[in-house]
Amino acid sequence: MIARDIAPHENPRIRPAAATIVYAPPDALRVARALMGLTQTQAAAAIRISRVSLNACETGSDATLKTIAALRGFYEGFGIIFLGRTDWTTKLVHGSGACLPRTVLRRFVLPDEANFSAARALLGLERQEVAEGAYLTSRQVGNLENGGSFTKKSHDCLRDFYMDRGVEFLSALAGHCFVGLGVRRASVEVRPPQQLWVNRGDHVFTRIPTVWKRNQYNNSRF
Repeated sequence: MIARDIAPHENPRIRPAAATIVYAPPDALRVARALMGLTQTQAAAAIRISRVSLNACETGSDATLKTIAALRGFYEGFGIIFLGRTDWTTKLVHGSGACLPRTVLRRFVLPDEANFSAARALLGLERQEVAEGAYLTSRQVGNLENGGSFTKKSHDCLRDFYMDRGVEFLSALAGHCFVGLGVRRASVEVRPPQQLWVNRGDHVFTRIPTVWKRNQYNNSRF
């Protein structure tokens, strides 16, 4: 019998039950906001709650199910798909994350522009913390998140940093490259969404130069 690898954040003795429609774990809510490119203030204003209430939803502190449901409904209205299953006895979530469907795939300009910011949101880290852990500068991390100039080396360092911490990058095949649609925590309990690739976004570098800029990508063809 071959033993399966267990993700470090999972308890192998737990068999998760399906989460209710109204609930979304804090890390998935952070990912959803990152995928939409909203600040906490902007997201809170959109559903008419205070930023303090939204922060409580994203940190898991004193948040009500009503507020979480409102926030989840807001994101789902823009096509966000929440991922993961929750064990309500332990509150442990398997495969938590969020993604966008292929129908809104061209919402983002760069293949990892959404994924890197979403990966940081999933782990709840500040940009400087990521930079130090990935041996990059804060500016390099910002460029990779926001579509500035970057190199393949810095891109790979950042991907490795997140993957080493249990982040799975979800991508869709578009033409001859992979375009990022979301992130989730690695899980052996919950399979990723069908028709999506896991950790394949690096293949985009088979067809672009070492240094890449936003305007160059805009003028390229899939």
